[in-house]
Amino acid sequence: MNVERITASDFLKAQDRARRNAAENPAFRNISKQLKDLPKSQERLAFEFIMMALLALERGASPRAMIVKALYFEGAIESAREPEYLAHIENVIFRCFELLGQVKTGTGEYTSLQLTLSLTLMAVRKRDRNRFSLVLETLRHSLGEPDEDPRFKILAKVASRR
Repeated sequence: MNVERITASDFLKAQDRARRNAAENPAFRNISKQLKDLPKSQERLAFEFIMMALLALERGASPRAMIVKALYFEGAIESAREPEYLAHIENVIFRCFELLGQVKTGTGEYTSLQLTLSLTLMAVRKRDRNRFSLVLETLRHSLGEPDEDPRFKILAKVASRR
């Protein structure tokens, strides 16, 4: 396998094979090791995983695994592409926030969306504090009565972290 050209889908397949069959672990570790020296490939994977997360949200599936992978590779994103990446992250944030308002609290779906929202908000905060503040304010203003909406607690918790 040409690791430099590996797709997010191929990466997930290799990871899944390694998870199901210990004999595949060395191959997956080799892919991971090679990727450490390929920042352009890591950057591409970060974008592919964030797009997969958006597609998962639109299908009603959990985007959590895709977000975790996107965030894992985001350190390779060049500054010139950071605004594009953050725009995609914001799309995930707003969609998660919208979906959280439609699902019952305490369910697995709610928990997955809550974690995804928290992770993506923290990713924006880490990269651009001003942008984080704007996103947070936009989300807060979209709430009805904060005391009645459980999403307010998620926002408060993320906002209070340093």
